[in-house]
Amino acid sequence: MRVSPCTAGGGWLSSPGGVHRLLVVQDDDATETPYALSVFTTGTQATLPDLSPFGISVPASAGFFWYVDGLGPAASVDDLVKLVEGGNPRLRGTGDYVTSRTRRPRAFTTSATP
Repeated sequence: MRVSPCTAGGGWLSSPGGVHRLLVVQDDDATETPYALSVFTTGTQATLPDLSPFGISVPASAGFFWYVDGLGPAASVDDLVKLVEGGNPRLRGTGDYVTSRTRRPRAFTTSATP
């Protein structure tokens, strides 16, 4: 599934010098362990990976919501991993680490046959 301005009712703006984390979470209070997935990218759209080879499938006709976090400074996902490997960058970083989040979650429903 591709999440972009055209398919998800809005996209996100680029976070200059940063990485984006797309967080997709199942909107189901009755599920003890709802489906949740994070995708990291430097772009302004993302495609959710096909995880069926690992026995993980997206529930059919399920309600979801998504957020986007901007994380940085990091020029690439690898740079972000290096920054985080050093501990909590907010506490141990250079003081210029920032995060931001889309104003409110965006909702979508999976197809009947994902």
